[in-house]
Amino acid sequence: MSAFLFTLGLFAFWAVLGYAVITVFSPRLRILQGILISPAVGIAVSVLVVFFINRAGIPVKDFGWWLVLSLAVLSIVVLVIKRPIFPFKKLFPFIAVLFAALILNAWPMLSYGFNWASFANDDMANYALAAQRFLNHGFFEQPNFDDLLAGKDYSLAYWFMHVRGNVRSGSELMLAVVWAFTGLNAHQIFMPVIMALHLALLAVTGAMVSGWGYSRRVALIAISLMAISPMSSFGAIYQLIGQEGGLVLLGAAVTLMCRPYSLTPVISRILGLVPAVLVFSGLFVWYPELLPFLGMGWILYTCLLLRRSKDKAVKVLVPALAIGVVVLLVLNKYLLTALTFMFVQATGGMTSNDPSGFLFPYFMTPNGIAAFWGLIPVSGIHEPFLSIAIVGGLLLAYWVVGRIIPVQIKRGTIPASFTLIMMVLGIILFFRNNDFGLFKLVMYIQPFLVGVVAIALAKWNLREASRLVILFSVAVFISMLGSNSYYISKSTGENSLGRLVEIPNISKQKVYQQLQTLFDSLPSSGDGYISSIDNIILAKFMALYSQGKSVIFPSRDYFDLIINTKTKDIIGKEETEYKDGRLREYKIETNSKVNKFFMPAVNEELISRPLITAAEKQNIFNGRDSTNGQDYFELITFPKNYLIFLHSDLGYHYYLAPERKKIAFYTLENDPMFPGQQFSALGQDLLFLAIRPTKKPRIMMELTSTLTKQFDSELPKPQVQNVPIGFIGRGSGRIFSDPIELTDIDGMSFVSVDMGRKGKQMSDSRNGLMLLYGRDVLLDSRYITTFGRNISLISEELYQSLQPPQSIAHFPTDLADPNLEYSGIYEDGWISERSFFKFKVGKETDKFIIRGMIPQLGKAADFSTELKIRINGQLVSQQKLGVGAFSVEVPVTGLNGSPRVDLEFTNYQQLPGDDGRITAGKIDFIGFN
Repeated sequence: MSAFLFTLGLFAFWAVLGYAVITVFSPRLRILQGILISPAVGIAVSVLVVFFINRAGIPVKDFGWWLVLSLAVLSIVVLVIKRPIFPFKKLFPFIAVLFAALILNAWPMLSYGFNWASFANDDMANYALAAQRFLNHGFFEQPNFDDLLAGKDYSLAYWFMHVRGNVRSGSELMLAVVWAFTGLNAHQIFMPVIMALHLALLAVTGAMVSGWGYSRRVALIAISLMAISPMSSFGAIYQLIGQEGGLVLLGAAVTLMCRPYSLTPVISRILGLVPAVLVFSGLFVWYPELLPFLGMGWILYTCLLLRRSKDKAVKVLVPALAIGVVVLLVLNKYLLTALTFMFVQATGGMTSNDPSGFLFPYFMTPNGIAAFWGLIPVSGIHEPFLSIAIVGGLLLAYWVVGRIIPVQIKRGTIPASFTLIMMVLGIILFFRNNDFGLFKLVMYIQPFLVGVVAIALAKWNLREASRLVILFSVAVFISMLGSNSYYISKSTGENSLGRLVEIPNISKQKVYQQLQTLFDSLPSSGDGYISSIDNIILAKFMALYSQGKSVIFPSRDYFDLIINTKTKDIIGKEETEYKDGRLREYKIETNSKVNKFFMPAVNEELISRPLITAAEKQNIFNGRDSTNGQDYFELITFPKNYLIFLHSDLGYHYYLAPERKKIAFYTLENDPMFPGQQFSALGQDLLFLAIRPTKKPRIMMELTSTLTKQFDSELPKPQVQNVPIGFIGRGSGRIFSDPIELTDIDGMSFVSVDMGRKGKQMSDSRNGLMLLYGRDVLLDSRYITTFGRNISLISEELYQSLQPPQSIAHFPTDLADPNLEYSGIYEDGWISERSFFKFKVGKETDKFIIRGMIPQLGKAADFSTELKIRINGQLVSQQKLGVGAFSVEVPVTGLNGSPRVDLEFTNYQQLPGDDGRITAGKIDFIGFN
């Protein structure tokens, strides 16, 4: 509840501050419009003050608390003295809607409080670390490169982004000042801050349609629609804080710059432009990517206004010119910096992409028509509901584009002008195959689209509407609530993995608190620590808490894209030495390939450091899972046979890989064959650093190709350090390799894995209206060789201590036994034409038994196959089997240990329908008696 109240308090602070500014400078807004736009003005004032003070070289921690307190007190004094009109009764419906909107969109906050991490994406991780730098340092203060090289303060890397790369900094500065005032770190305040911004976005949407010519009813409808807009809510809970704050300031700038100002008396009218100057300047600082929309939309609106009233057009044009001049004076050289960044972003945002490699394909296919209106989430809906939703989206598109916008364009309404501009750009992005740009644009357009719809709905007479229209409207309303609920539920991170959720159970497990507790307990002395974390977001989260303690992440240079974000030449000897010396290049030749990779420059001491890892399962390596269900992290002082994935030329890390075909592994996803378990899609080449390997260890590899229909579910034939791993057949398998020799370089040991085949993309079947267009767009752009459940390095001692079962009869449960070595059977008991198993022989074992069923698939009633059984390579049985149940018993003598049993069926069939798996039959029991 405290986080919920904190969000309301922050929103109230911005509103009070903004309303004080509006009261002082009197921009002649309607009372309701002035109140609704106040949070946006408050945000602009806050970020601009912090921006200029921090750029003067003062860390935010040195002034943040006093600044917030001073602004709050000053605002209250102004309001007490000025006593502006505040019609509480008329505002009550708006306050109620905003409060309900916060409950609707931030209800996880009531459960998790300040630990709600939502989707925990990379943007959030970067914003938080950058805020930490602003908190502790002046804007231009050069970092301590020794600390950065030693991994003692990764926030310093963001100096390259903001100083060398001229990247916008508004969001980070806002986080820093709230951090300084509250003492809560950027992770803890992130969701409260962005949800307060979301409330401000709702309010400014109402302000945009509450000016001259619109009724109070329109504003209330607009705010209500924004409250349930799934794509608008998604932008907030997906932690796009730059976008969220930028849209707030854009909406305020549109509201203030598209209204006609009286030109006399001059002095008071110039003062009335101050709120517009503030939000326009704030937009440059916070999110200049939206400036083109402000410019194009404003031009279209002014042209339409000029056709209707030259007098009003002049009253818009002249103040806008004055606002531009003042903003130029206020921002000075930074104006050029922001515009340069805007042009770079705009140029990148217009590139054309390959449809087979889209990362955000949601609006490049027909389901995007429905998702655009919030009728369905961007993924997870199937036929026939998908086609029904597409029809609904097409009807809404016809109503808005064909019936409403033409009328409002003739009237010259503000929302219609900006909506039209964005729709035209959306069409361009669609035909240019720019999936990411279109994805972002769908969120940008929501406030303006809502304004268009609200103006139309305000004139709607419910009594005159047909029953069919009312039923359709109710269905749309319920669908939007359902989609919104889907996104919010996903943001909890519980029991959901895949495309959106980056870190499982992060909120439930209170990872922020656990990280703080972990690093508070670690001594600062010593050589530091090594972390096996290969999740880029979790690694960056950890970096926020590890200040002062050396923590090295060998898996990948997680800050490479940050440090190399620059537009200026390197200045200074220390910076040059850091850039040149922070990584070392290595080369490995194995599996008939040459692989290059980089390691941190402090690599000599890495293998002797204690290891910080995740106890909660983050990948398929080392067979690790939560040890006690409570601790998310684990400190291992003396790790042995521990594998750490390394990003290399042949096998990339999954995040923002230079070439998608070379991605080595992907994030965890739910395993459909073992409910409650996870697996990971794999590429072809993987490279590992082995920490303290034992002499001649073995690789344990557990794979499944059941879902890889592009390979007919056939298992790959991997090699590890030139040693073949003997997978055979189709479906799943678990194999322990022969002893392997590791590659040793500079006192470090490495393991190379080659899956033996290149990855292929998985096809997706589409029906109904999904066939309208976009058939070349792959909904899953990954190049996959197989799926992995476990890749671990084990000692010979551990291998010899394995106790395989004598038989298996329950699927898939029995296949999950980690002591069972096998290959060539699907998890549900269907067996491929070739397979093998290693079973333990009991003291009274005298026969090998296999029971199952040969199905009749299709019209081939006379189907038959021959079953050959080999034990330790010797043929012990050969029988012909026909359609129906079968039971084969083979007498055995003189066996001991865990003999290998190979099964070969000479003929096979294909399961019907979309399943299509190749199989020889269904197994009910297999093993020794």
